[in-house]
Amino acid sequence: MARKKKLTKMQEVFVNLMVYQDLTQTDCAHRAGFKNPEVIASRMMNNPEYAHVQERIQQMKAVSYTHLRAHETREERGWRRV
Repeated sequence: MARKKKLTKMQEVFVNLMVYQDLTQTDCAHRAGFKNPEVIASRMMNNPEYAHVQERIQQMKAVSYTHLRAHETREERGWRRV
């Protein structure tokens, strides 16, 4: 069984920016400190070698969406009481 790759610190920053900020993938890579952000951003988002990065982004987006919906539902319930 293949060992699951861990994210580097820069990849962690990239992932967090991709999920929580309204930035392009190139901007995320630049802010994460990558020297050639256009190239590395494209690779991390499309190359199977970076599947661990792509999977983490999808996981975090799913959790973020679920968390957002939970808050919206709570607020919607509050509106019905008025």
